Amino acid sequence: MLGISGYAHVGITVSDIDRSADWYEELFGWVRARDLDCPAWRKIVFEDSPNKIVLSLTHHKDKSSNDQFTETRTGLDHLSFTVPSFRELEAWKDRLDERDIQNSGVNETKAGAVVVFRDPDNIQLEVFAGRDGVDDDYRPTDKWLFAFPPVRP
Repeated sequence: MLGISGYAHVGITVSDIDRSADWYEELFGWVRARDLDCPAWRKIVFEDSPNKIVLSLTHHKDKSSNDQFTETRTGLDHLSFTVPSFRELEAWKDRLDERDIQNSGVNETKAGAVVVFRDPDNIQLEVFAGRDGVDDDYRPTDKWLFAFPPVRP
């Protein structure tokens, strides 16, 4: 049987690559691994090696629509990042508040809790802590890496 062991990377098209790259770098603290500038597009790739996260931002120069993202169009709905505990989720909410990034606050669900916010192009991002990933004191357990919300209830 063929297997998938994870994601290689996530690529997002943005309207202003410098603005978006600065925003992602400042908020997440990721390292810019590559800056590729071709005639038709420019791409900045971020790596968070300890967590095996690779995110690329692309601006399609002359073909760019420069419109804002909406999850109601066919394509990406949102991007959700896992954190190891509810306490860390609270810390992310505080980090967003400190940067005046509008967010949902911590919302608990049957599967866990989530903070929802948007990037400069209105792309919906989430930080999620799974209920199975924490103990009664909301500390991470061995299961935290595998906790994620259901696709739809």
